[in-house]
Amino acid sequence: MKIIIFGGTPGSGKTSIIKFIIKELKSLKIHYVKFDVLNTDDDLLIKQKFGISTENKISGEACPDHYAAL
Repeated sequence: MKIIIFGGTPGSGKTSIIKFIIKELKSLKIHYVKFDVLNTDDDLLIKQKFGISTENKISGEACPDHYAAL
């Protein structure tokens, strides 16, 4: 299993890059997990657009990167 983590400030283009990569790697089995401090529906939009399994985890006041590591 390979894990790729994208981190960055809001609006920096993480989701755009992820969508491009999913499209390019469509022959692989991909699972998308969205870690965020706010409620988001990015996981559902990606699931609908690409037909892959997704999850959404909300970290609240914790840093999403540290929450994901835990």
